[in-house]
Amino acid sequence: MRLFILPAMVWSLLINLAYAGVEKVTTEAYDSQVVLGGTVVPYREVVLTAQVAGRVNFLAGVEGDGFNANELLVLIDDADLQAQRRALIAQFNKAQAALVNAQTEYQRELWNPQSRSISKMPGFAVPSMIDQTFSRPIGKAFGFEDDQITRQADLYNRNSIIQQATADVMQAQATIEALDAKVRDARGQAPFQGIIIKKMVEVGDTVLPGQKLLQYAQSSHLSIEVNIPLRLMGKLVRGDIVSARLDKIGETKARVSQIYPVADVQQHTIKVKFDLPLGVSAGPGMYAEVFLPNAVNAQESMPVISKNALVKRGSLPGVYVVNAQNIVELRLIRLGRELPNEKVFVLSGLKVGESIITSPPKAIASGWVVRGDEVIPR
Repeated sequence: MRLFILPAMVWSLLINLAYAGVEKVTTEAYDSQVVLGGTVVPYREVVLTAQVAGRVNFLAGVEGDGFNANELLVLIDDADLQAQRRALIAQFNKAQAALVNAQTEYQRELWNPQSRSISKMPGFAVPSMIDQTFSRPIGKAFGFEDDQITRQADLYNRNSIIQQATADVMQAQATIEALDAKVRDARGQAPFQGIIIKKMVEVGDTVLPGQKLLQYAQSSHLSIEVNIPLRLMGKLVRGDIVSARLDKIGETKARVSQIYPVADVQQHTIKVKFDLPLGVSAGPGMYAEVFLPNAVNAQESMPVISKNALVKRGSLPGVYVVNAQNIVELRLIRLGRELPNEKVFVLSGLKVGESIITSPPKAIASGWVVRGDEVIPR
C-alpha cells in the first residue's frame, strides 16, 4: 500500500473545493419595512486648496478644533506678493503724477494758449515785439496762419495726453487689485462655523496651486447619506420623517433633505440625505441605519440567498456569480433584512434565477470555472 504525500497548500485547496457549491437565487415575500445602512456625513463640507505657491506659515489647529466663520485657518507666505505690490504702488503713483501734470498742461493751454505766446515767435526784445505786432497780422491777412485752428489742435493734443495718463492709472490700479486677490488667496479663512476634519499639510510645507490644505466641515448639522435601490424608493419625497438608528447611540428621527436626481448606473441606487436633529450625539463617518416603512407599499418577492455565500470585499458584501459560460465573477450587492433560516434578502445586485457559489473557497477569484460539483481555477 502506497501513501501519497501532497503539499499542505494542495490539501487546503482540495478541502476548500469540497465545501464549495452552487445554488440558484430564489425569492421570498418581503414585508414593507426596509432597513438600509448609511453613513453620517456633515451638512456642509469643503476642502481648502492652495491658490498660490509658497510655504505654509500658519495653521490654526488640528483635527477636531472648531472655528467661527471668517477665522484664519491657514496662511501661506506672501512676502514675494507683498514686494510685487509695493512695486505696483510705485508705478501707480508715477502714473497718477503724470495724469496731474497732463491736466495742468491742459488748463494752461485752455487759459493761456501757446499759439499766442510771444516766446514762440523768433527773435527777442524789440524784434520779437515787431514780429508779434506786424508779422503775425500780415501773415493772417495773407492766410498763412489761423490762431483758432492752432489752438484747437493744441487743446486736442493736451486732452489726448490726459486720456493716456488716465488709462495708465487705471491699468496700474487694476494690476494692484489682481495682486490683492492673490494676497487674499494666501489666507485661508473659515467659510462657516465648523471644525477641521482633516489637515493635509504642516507648518513649513511648500505647496503648489491646487494642492489640498484642509478638509473643513459644519459638524453642528449632520445628515445620514444612504444609497437606496430604485425599487425601494416608493413615494419617498423631501420632508418625509423616518426613523433612524445610530451606531451605539440608539434610535432617533431623520428628515429627508435631499434626493439626488440621477441614479447610479452600476448599482441602480439613488443617493438620499436625511437630516438629523440638532444636538444629536453623532459624528461624521459613523454607521447609521434608516427605516423606510413606506418605501414598499405592499409585500413583494425579492431575491434571497444563503448567508454562507457572502464574501467581504471592502465596505460592501459580495457574492461569486456563475455566468452562462460557467465562469465565476465577483459581484457587489446590497443586503436587506436577515431571515431566520440563515438566509438574507438582496436589495440590489442580483436577479432571480442567477447561480451563485455557496461556501466559496478562500483562494477563489474571478475567472474560476465550475465543472460539475467543483469550482476550480481556470
